Amino acid sequence: MTDRHKPSSGDSGTSGPSRRHLLGMAGLLAAGFSMSDLALLPALAAQAAVQWFHPFQTRGTISSGFGPRTNPVTGAYQSLHDGIDYSPPGDGTAIRTVASGTVTYVQPFDDNGYGYQVIVGHADGYETLYGHMRAGSLRVTKGQRLGASAIVGLMGATGSSRGAHLHLRLHRNGTPVDPTPFVHNAPLATANEQPISDQGPLMALSDAEQTEILNTVRAIAGFLYAGGTDAAAGTFDNNSVIGRVRSLQDATFYGGTSMQDGGKSMSKSLAEINSKLT
Repeated sequence: MTDRHKPSSGDSGTSGPSRRHLLGMAGLLAAGFSMSDLALLPALAAQAAVQWFHPFQTRGTISSGFGPRTNPVTGAYQSLHDGIDYSPPGDGTAIRTVASGTVTYVQPFDDNGYGYQVIVGHADGYETLYGHMRAGSLRVTKGQRLGASAIVGLMGATGSSRGAHLHLRLHRNGTPVDPTPFVHNAPLATANEQPISDQGPLMALSDAEQTEILNTVRAIAGFLYAGGTDAAAGTFDNNSVIGRVRSLQDATFYGGTSMQDGGKSMSKSLAEINSKLT
């Protein structure tokens, strides 16, 4: 196989792009992507991905903030309270997701930690934990995709707790982050769960999934620019490219229709290119 990055024997290496290359790039642009779009994809996804909401329909009061404190249960010094505690609105209050995402962990039993708890993964590496919920009140299952303001459970006092409250923890890429600037003064939770697609096409994707999508799109661009897997032989491996596009569609289906439609447009463009090259 000829190295696609080197001139073939019939190419001096100094001429402009061939008709095959131009058609390939035209197909990429027709599908709605540019090379600058590919470079900006992760940053754009991060900016548009997460829209934050308050965890309750009425504004809660923070009873214990993020950072060092004296543990109210043990009385011991705690170097990092890794979240914020809401005591009001009170026992039995519906706790709602602060952003769209996917449930990654459900603990439907009590312990000496966060008790009945749910963890939800969001875009851009964010993850929220909702702890100390009432026994038997959990409303979600692992793998479930949720919009913002979806009810995960009811406020309770399970786990290590002196009374009913919500422990809300926020991580980004595994590192604790103070949730206060994100959720405390955010719009109040709505009575009905927000549509998942409202948060943008990548809102429920992890960093790893976003990287995989970016690599897939780059691979498609490489196929288009080179005219296939063997540019010297003049072949165009349409099936391989279409397969990658379909994988991209599958990976992003739950994130909204825009990227799915973009994948369909790309598939159509590739088919049209292939008919002109064969």
